[in-house]
Amino acid sequence: MNCVTATLVSSAGLLLFLLVRRLSLWRLALTGLICFTPAYVLELKFEIAAWPNYISYWDAGGLWGTLVFGIPRGEIAWAAVFGAAYPVVIASALDIRFDGRKSQESGHASLA
Repeated sequence: MNCVTATLVSSAGLLLFLLVRRLSLWRLALTGLICFTPAYVLELKFEIAAWPNYISYWDAGGLWGTLVFGIPRGEIAWAAVFGAAYPVVIASALDIRFDGRKSQESGHASLA
């Protein structure tokens, strides 16, 4: 197994494990995926525009080296998995909870 596949499989496995433990974090994973992936791809496009030879550092052969919108497919896949997994890992490690209850209209904190 190549390093890109191994990274994606292990990261996705960790993400799935954490989401099974705390399904309430799925929105955080989705938000990370939706926000980080395009931001990373845009950053990579700027780097390639500033340094055109930069793309030559990726192995052009194989599944992950194929270019999609001028970016290696493996980089896009990594950004998607990382964007989804990282916030969930941090939220799990810090035991962050998202309270589903709505705020009180008065704005006063409840002492109960």
